[in-house]
Amino acid sequence: MNKLNKIGITVISLLAISPIFSGIQPVQADNTKYEQEKSVVLKKLSNRLSKAGYVYKISSFKKDDIHFKNMKLDNKALKVLRKENPSFKVKNVIENVGATASLHINLVSKDNNYKLSVDYLNGLYNKHVNNKNVKPVVKMEMDMINQQNHLKLDKLGFEKLHKTINNIKSESDHKIALDSYQQLKKYAKDKTQNLPSLLLGQGIY
Repeated sequence: MNKLNKIGITVISLLAISPIFSGIQPVQADNTKYEQEKSVVLKKLSNRLSKAGYVYKISSFKKDDIHFKNMKLDNKALKVLRKENPSFKVKNVIENVGATASLHINLVSKDNNYKLSVDYLNGLYNKHVNNKNVKPVVKMEMDMINQQNHLKLDKLGFEKLHKTINNIKSESDHKIALDSYQQLKKYAKDKTQNLPSLLLGQGIY
């Protein structure tokens, strides 16, 4: 083989193994650093919501919305749970910190038969929100937080809310509404872990 042919073969060989001509692109290393996943108990919020007692109901009985802690999750268990529809107490509120940030609540039933976890935003509700006398208070508080109907978390908004609460004749309902009023005033000053227990599960952080 002459010298010219040798040079030609060498050039063709180099082109064949080149990433550009072979269609193979060089792989770049992914040096992105992701925040490590961890779970944190929100103690202040957990303790305050827990003090409300067994006043919470779960919003959904779908398998994807409930995570049982102490039993097998199957259709039979869900059917029994739906039928009993027990009241729950907040055990703690967990914040998952990291790439997939989320909040969930661990609940326990009064008879201790059910221990489960649901979504913080819409997985449960305070059963008192269905009280006829309390419903107008809940609506006003939601409007104040969402700044609807010109109601805001200001002096005028709280004056209107307090007037509505004073018109409640039932002593027990009046206490529930007044407690929520006091909690909302704290929420207005500092929204960190101060959501009124009456508004839990209404889609508010």
